[in-house]
Amino acid sequence: MSESRIYIAEEADEGKRLDVFLSEVTEDELSRSHIKRLIDEGNVSVSASRVKASFKLKCGDEVTIIVP
Repeated sequence: MSESRIYIAEEADEGKRLDVFLSEVTEDELSRSHIKRLIDEGNVSVSASRVKASFKLKCGDEVTIIVP
């Protein structure tokens, strides 16, 4: 069963790469390589749009991750 998580980028996250942000908010529960694979497979979106791991976040971006 997959698990869906939603995180909101805060002011301190402005300009941070998506993969770095997710590794921080998941408190290293998921490795950056695992996060990159989830992004590449389309299991991560930012404000309902598919993006690359290198995507730079803006304050208020809604990051949704589906962990199978």
